[in-house]
Amino acid sequence: MLNKLTSLYTSHTPQQRGAFILAAMRIVFIACWLLFPFGKAFQVAGGTICLILLPFYYLNDYAGSNLKKFQGKWLFAIFFLFIFLNTALSGWPAHSFSYLRPTLNESWPLLFAGLEVIRSRRDMELTGIAFLAAAFGEGIVGIWQYITGFDPINGDPIMAGRLTGSLGSYRVGNYIAIAMLPACLAYFALPERWSKTRRLSLLACLLVPAAFLLIGSQTRSGMLGIVAGAALILAVHQCKRWYILPVAMALFGIAILFGPSRISLETAMRDARWELWGHAWEIFKHHPIWGAGASTFKPAYQELGLTLVRNSERIPHPHGVFIQFLADGGIVGFTIACSFLLGLWGWCAMRIIRGMLQSANAIQWRMTAFLWGGYSCYLGSALFGHNFYRTWWLSMGMAMLGATIGACLMQSAPRNPD
Repeated sequence: MLNKLTSLYTSHTPQQRGAFILAAMRIVFIACWLLFPFGKAFQVAGGTICLILLPFYYLNDYAGSNLKKFQGKWLFAIFFLFIFLNTALSGWPAHSFSYLRPTLNESWPLLFAGLEVIRSRRDMELTGIAFLAAAFGEGIVGIWQYITGFDPINGDPIMAGRLTGSLGSYRVGNYIAIAMLPACLAYFALPERWSKTRRLSLLACLLVPAAFLLIGSQTRSGMLGIVAGAALILAVHQCKRWYILPVAMALFGIAILFGPSRISLETAMRDARWELWGHAWEIFKHHPIWGAGASTFKPAYQELGLTLVRNSERIPHPHGVFIQFLADGGIVGFTIACSFLLGLWGWCAMRIIRGMLQSANAIQWRMTAFLWGGYSCYLGSALFGHNFYRTWWLSMGMAMLGATIGACLMQSAPRNPD
C-alpha cells in the first residue's frame, strides 16, 4: 500500500501534487469549521491535519502559494520570532511553553491554511455554509439547554444562569459572535433567481438560534465584537457614505448608556477586570521592555506580592489581549503584536475599501468584507476577553485573518469565474 502511494505521489509534477494537497487541505479546513463547536477532537484535528499538509504543499508548489504572493509575510516572521523568544526568555519558560505548545498544532496552522485555501468565490461560499451550519447547530444546542437545563451533547448544565452550549462555558458567546459574520457568506451561495428579500429572510431565520445563544450566554466581549464587526462591514459596504461608521458608533454608545444592566457603562465601571488590568500594569512597570514572558500573568503578579481581591486566584490572564501583551511582552512585544494583529487588519481594510470604490469584482469584495468582519469581531472580543493563547479562540481569529488575506490576494489576479 505504501509503495502504491509513493508511486502515485512521484508520478505527478510538483504543481499537480500541490493542487491535490491544496484540495485536501480545503476539505479539512471547511470540515473543521463545520464540526468545530461539537467536540475538542474536531478542534484539534483541523489544525493538526493542516500542520501535516502545509509543509508538503509548500515543498511542492511554493511558487504558486498565496504565502509567496503576500508581501507582508515579513510580519509573520517577526511576530512568530517574538512569540518563541518571549517563551524561551520568559521568567517561567516551562509555564510559558505549556500555553504555547497546544497552539503550535491546533491554532497557528489554520492561519496558513486559511491563507491558502481561499482562492475563489466558491471557496468563500463553502466556508460561509460551514460556519452557518455550525452556528445553527450550536444555536439549537443552546435552545435545548435553555429548555431542559442541560446541553444534549455533553450534558453540561447552565452556568450561573448563562447558556454554555456544547463548549461547556458561557464563552461560547465569543465563538458564536465570530462565527455569525462569515456565516453570512452563505447568502451568496443561495440561488440568484431568488429575490433578495427571500435570501435575506432565509439567512436571518437560520441565524436566529445562534443569536439566541449569544444573548443567552450574556458574553459581553462577544457582543462587543459582533457589533464592531457588523458596523465595520456596513461601513466598508457603504464606504462612499462616510457617515455610516460614526452613526453606528453613536448607536453603540447609546446602547451602553441606556441598554441592559450587564452591558451598561455603570456595570463596566464596576467590573472586576479593572483589578486584573491594574495588576497587569504593575507587571509592565516592572518589566517595561521585554515583559515577564508569554502568558505569565499569574506567576508574575504573585512574584510582585500582589493578590486578587475581587477575582479568583485561579485566573491566569488579565482578561484583555492587548493589556496581556503589554505585561507579557513589554513595549517590544506590544509593538510587534499590534503591528501583526492590527497592521494586517488595516492592510485588509484598505484593500477592501479600494476594491469597493473601484467597483471591480464588487460582489467578491463584499464577500471578503464578511471574512474581515469575522476577524474584526475576534479583535473586538480580544479587548476584554480571553487569554491570547486559548487555542479554540486563537484558531478562529487566525483562520479569519488568513482567509481574509487570501481573499484579498485573490482579487489582485485574474481568476476563472466560479
